[in-house]
Amino acid sequence: MKGSKDDIFRVPNTMSHSDVLALKSAGLIDGGDKTVRITDKGAEIIRKMVLFGEESSFESDNKMPSYSEIERKIKANLQKKSSKKKG
Repeated sequence: MKGSKDDIFRVPNTMSHSDVLALKSAGLIDGGDKTVRITDKGAEIIRKMVLFGEESSFESDNKMPSYSEIERKIKANLQKKSSKKKG
């Protein structure tokens, strides 16, 4: 089920301001510093992570990955892209 354009999410206290800016500059989220909306690009990445990650969510006992797992994978992906641009 695709979220609506009105789905607004609160930025967790565990995310730094630079993490939020990195996700915004990558086009994955938009909004303010405290509340954001996941863009279509961000939703597509999350969908691919869930369906085609190291272990498909359909193969796992867990129904959905935890927020911290999604956040970790997004950060790792951003770091890979950032290092490719520099190198």
